[in-house]
Amino acid sequence: MTGGGSSGVVAALVECGGCGGVWLAPGALDRLCASAEAMQDASQHLFGRAAPRRLVDPSKVAYLPCPTCKDRMVRRNFGGASGVIVDVCKEHGVWLDHGELEKVVEFSRAGGLEKARQNEVERLEREAKEARERRDAPHDFRDRTEERCELRLSDLFADLYRLFRKKP
Repeated sequence: MTGGGSSGVVAALVECGGCGGVWLAPGALDRLCASAEAMQDASQHLFGRAAPRRLVDPSKVAYLPCPTCKDRMVRRNFGGASGVIVDVCKEHGVWLDHGELEKVVEFSRAGGLEKARQNEVERLEREAKEARERRDAPHDFRDRTEERCELRLSDLFADLYRLFRKKP
């Protein structure tokens, strides 16, 4: 594996010379996507790379171990909508297969992260509104629960009455 260039983000990037995958330290991917300068530095670094000696088969799903803690990493669709599946260890970093960092940079440059954030805000606002409407509905869940409890109690008393009414 080899380290990268001059910017803080590129310096936090480690590339596998065998498969061309890239390991990014925690937060480095976020910093990369938040900074046009960092994206430019990463792009210059990436375009100078040689082709990997062996490629990973993208049709085979593999849950990779974190290089640091060896726990299995979580697979996530970057930005929720990019179509780039990255492997994440919350404590130690992010693994991207060959070519995925370029796709992430392009998705970010095209405004994909901002659109994904806006979609998430809209979804949360919609869910909050629906929750308020359910809470304020005239016949909410609590009323229906009380009605069911009353019915069950009346059934129980009727069953007890029949039981004690029978003579041994």
